[in-house]
Amino acid sequence: MPFLRSEKCKYVILTLNIEIGMAVLKLLVLLQSLLNTRRDWRRTNNISFFIWYHLGMNFEILDISGDIGIRAAGITCKYAFVNTAMGMYSLITDLAHIREKKDIKIEIESSSLEGLLVAYLNELIFHFDTYGFIGKKIEILDLQPVPPDCRLASTIHGEEFDTRRHEKRLLIKAATYHNIRVEKVNGEWKTEVVFDI
Repeated sequence: MPFLRSEKCKYVILTLNIEIGMAVLKLLVLLQSLLNTRRDWRRTNNISFFIWYHLGMNFEILDISGDIGIRAAGITCKYAFVNTAMGMYSLITDLAHIREKKDIKIEIESSSLEGLLVAYLNELIFHFDTYGFIGKKIEILDLQPVPPDCRLASTIHGEEFDTRRHEKRLLIKAATYHNIRVEKVNGEWKTEVVFDI
């Protein structure tokens, strides 16, 4: 069979091997996370959340002159909000060193989805500035994204910031409305927010 000896066939086989290797690597990471965090598994009791939390956080940092931003995405509006908030927390410190020792609950209302995201992030910033609380894991229990009655209920698991154990990164003053974006594009929710630092 001449096709099996061709360069195109070798390329296809190499590509498949890389794809299979990456899938196996992700599976091994997931299994290791399962073994290391059985407590988290029992606590969330939700396989889709567990897989997302350990493999799917989707955000990027935007470097804007004088400020900084986060662009995030999620399969649902809830996950996009969570990814945005986790991206913000990652600007403050290295989340690998945060423990889930305390829970806080937040409920927010707004007349727009963009306003809801800004108000939510500013509430998280308020809890950090006032009480030193920083989140490790965020669960959005309820999100109504339809204006004019947008609302959100959330539980954040984390601890008080400890300067001896936690790295200081940026001091975030507030989430702003500058270039704020919350929209569904091709079946995926996308957010973009700029922070005052």
